[in-house]
Amino acid sequence: MGARCSPLSPNLSGRDSLAHSRRGEWIAHRHFQLAAPITILLCCALFIAGCTAISASSTVRRIALLAPFEGRYREIGYNALYAARLALADYGNAAIELLAVDDGGTVETAALHMQAVAQDPSIIAIIGLGYDAAHTLTQEAAGDLPYLIVGNWAEERAAENVYILSSSAINSAITIPATTAITEAAQLPAPFSGGEIIGLEGFARLREDLSEITLITSGTLPDTGFRERYISSDLYVPEPNHLATLIYDTLNFILSAEAANRADATNLMNVTYSGINGEISFVDGWWASAPVYRYEYSADGRLAPAG
Repeated sequence: MGARCSPLSPNLSGRDSLAHSRRGEWIAHRHFQLAAPITILLCCALFIAGCTAISASSTVRRIALLAPFEGRYREIGYNALYAARLALADYGNAAIELLAVDDGGTVETAALHMQAVAQDPSIIAIIGLGYDAAHTLTQEAAGDLPYLIVGNWAEERAAENVYILSSSAINSAITIPATTAITEAAQLPAPFSGGEIIGLEGFARLREDLSEITLITSGTLPDTGFRERYISSDLYVPEPNHLATLIYDTLNFILSAEAANRADATNLMNVTYSGINGEISFVDGWWASAPVYRYEYSADGRLAPAG
């Protein structure tokens, strides 16, 4: 296992820190105690300088997850974390670990953390979620490692090794910019349609009236079976959202490529995987047959298929 940085840095861009609540401290501490194959790093902006180098292993391979684990968007990271853990548990190969890295709350810190991750020779692929992780600067920092952005967070690909798990048609279907901040979206007059943030619990809590608001996404809402397995996978697991099934499929896509010794930026273009969200393959870095789902909030505040 590699060296670990302090999980709760007070210098993470002034964002709401998990260290400021008892439950947050417990969650962060508990994640550091997770058994293999999970390694959690909630790193400070320059964690390469503050820690000893991550040691490479001839047998252990790692899939990195770059996402927000602190602040207003932290539900994105934790929702993805448990979905990724479930996929790895189902796969059952202890030689593959998950390395979860906080994005730091800004594009600059996300890019720095990406640079550090890219220097770990055990990393076979990187998964990213959230605006900062999807920014072109962060994409470029991945070097030549396969970088899979899950959800509609980016309007463009900055490199050939970047793959976007979303339909390229969504940006023209939504009526607010794909990069709209959650606090801004919560104040917009309805009706409108938006991307991934519309499906977050944080968005629903910020807005009193959820009528006439549509989420457009390539992620399907979990069915009963997936939800039960997800919730029962650990204590204090959040409700899975529409991105949980996409993360689960993305992990399995990478694992299927790795099993065939094809988990590199070139060969991923030739991999096809059939999962919860249908067939996953890529053309020019975009999900070739990506579904487009429309969800609206029902009277009880839950998302349901539109119409």
